[in-house]
Amino acid sequence: MERKGVAKRVYMWIFLALTSSMLWAVVHVLDSDCVDEIFEKPWFGVITSSLASVVAVVLLPFVVWDWPSWHIVILAMLIGVLIQASQAFYFHALAFSEPGIVAAYWNLVPALLPAASFVLFRRILTLGEYTGISILILASVWICLLDRNRQTRWWPFWLMIPASLLQVSAFLVADVVYEETSFLLGFLLAVVGIVVTGLVPLISSRVRQPLWENRRRLLGFAHVFVTIEVINLLALFCSQGAIDMGVPSLVAAVEATIPGHVFVLSLLLMACGSRRADPRVTHRLIPKLCCVGAMAIGAWLMR
Repeated sequence: MERKGVAKRVYMWIFLALTSSMLWAVVHVLDSDCVDEIFEKPWFGVITSSLASVVAVVLLPFVVWDWPSWHIVILAMLIGVLIQASQAFYFHALAFSEPGIVAAYWNLVPALLPAASFVLFRRILTLGEYTGISILILASVWICLLDRNRQTRWWPFWLMIPASLLQVSAFLVADVVYEETSFLLGFLLAVVGIVVTGLVPLISSRVRQPLWENRRRLLGFAHVFVTIEVINLLALFCSQGAIDMGVPSLVAAVEATIPGHVFVLSLLLMACGSRRADPRVTHRLIPKLCCVGAMAIGAWLMR
């Protein structure tokens, strides 16, 4: 019976991690479309996604309100702050490159996680981890060189480095939080952090003014933003659930498959004639897929 329980937990962990990867691939494609077609400025995405996150209130009836200590509450909200801060860099990166390449840069996260553990906790890294880190970094540079826009190809790469560091911080904080509180309560507190992060910039008139000038256009696409955020929250829910059931570095490793999902989804959209299809995906596609394969190997070495 105990073995069956362990096996069921492992299967559920794998299901959650893979589901989050597939859902985030959909989010990457839709986010890229918003940056290209809807947003006047890339950072609009941070505000709209934060405000759309209030849809998480549907989870309130399922929460067991067993409050942890205040420092855990603050740390749980900090997860959302870190995630949304990373999104600011991510949306700007999408303005310069295709979603598959930007998604590939998130694979810096599994490379940076063990490095952060080494610096913060003095954890000794294995030869496999050193090899995996090297492969992931080299593959990130490789896919950067495959970007067809030579003039701006390095901008997304440099933008995604701080984005990845913020995600690493969120992973580490989440690991602490879920040791001290229930997953659902911790998740909702993280969503509160996401919403607050989007509201605070509205204090500045420099932020409010362009949003107000584009209010009619943005309101016309409100259903799109809510749909994206529902998918994003489902992906985040699955990802955080996988972290709760497993090791953060392993979750990050499984999510290294996201760029592959993005490339496949983009090709399917092109085959269907969708306006959301990004024609840039066909440029040097085979080398891109080889690069994603190298990233998968690097992530596997760090399991």
